[in-house]
Amino acid sequence: MNKSFYYLIIWSEQKELKRELVKLKVPFTFESANGQCAVVFPDLPVRKYAEVRKLFKGDGLPYPS
Repeated sequence: MNKSFYYLIIWSEQKELKRELVKLKVPFTFESANGQCAVVFPDLPVRKYAEVRKLFKGDGLPYPS
């Protein structure tokens, strides 16, 4: 999976967010980042990105290259 953008969350939110993302049928992965959990996404079609953006209440951060 190419890594395009991510959101930092606290670990206790991981289980619920995973459930929501699976329902949305969005590809993602979790990574550890400075004691937090990063939810990492590939490039997404605009409609899928809009759903993810709504779930996280904002834009993700660009994944470092």
